[in-house]
Amino acid sequence: MVANWVEARTFDEVMETFSREQVAVAPVYNAQQLLDDEHHMARGTFVRVSDSDLGSMQVQGPVPRLSATPGRVEHLGRDLGADTETIYTSWLGLEADEIAKLKAAGTI
Repeated sequence: MVANWVEARTFDEVMETFSREQVAVAPVYNAQQLLDDEHHMARGTFVRVSDSDLGSMQVQGPVPRLSATPGRVEHLGRDLGADTETIYTSWLGLEADEIAKLKAAGTI
């Protein structure tokens, strides 16, 4: 019965009636509607982050809103190979000459 009632009305009519009658209701959004929602915009739910490969992207921000230690999105991921030297030297314990030999052989 409820589905038939909702189906016979516009979105705005349904939301207005449910709100007036204090019925807990929320729409099912598509991605653009989610980004455009006033509540999400006011809370800063989505943040814009620049990326060297993708340009400016709007992404989900941290969900907990902690006053003393607020979360933030600093990047969308490091560039490919950004940590390669650290992995070779710190994690694998390779010396510069070993890395040079592996590069020259086409191994890495």
